[in-house]
Amino acid sequence: KIVPTVRADKAGNMTIMLTNASLDATGRFECRVRSSKELFAMDKDGTLVSVQQRIEGDTRVVTIENIDRWDYLLLTNME
Repeated sequence: KIVPTVRADKAGNMTIMLTNASLDATGRFECRVRSSKELFAMDKDGTLVSVQQRIEGDTRVVTIENIDRWDYLLLTNME
């Protein structure tokens, strides 16, 4: 089970925390986000990393390779 937590402002800047609230790793899955800006994953040390994504209308479809059990992934469109 993936639990999303989204923080966004009126300018469209956002941070999304995807938490794997499960005893199993997620494996590969897609996440759909309404954003006109490119999304990046944020490493635990704060480094921004490119993620595989494609644009479908006003939505970005991000491919997530895996979130380990009881771990999380941060996505952001702020550079």
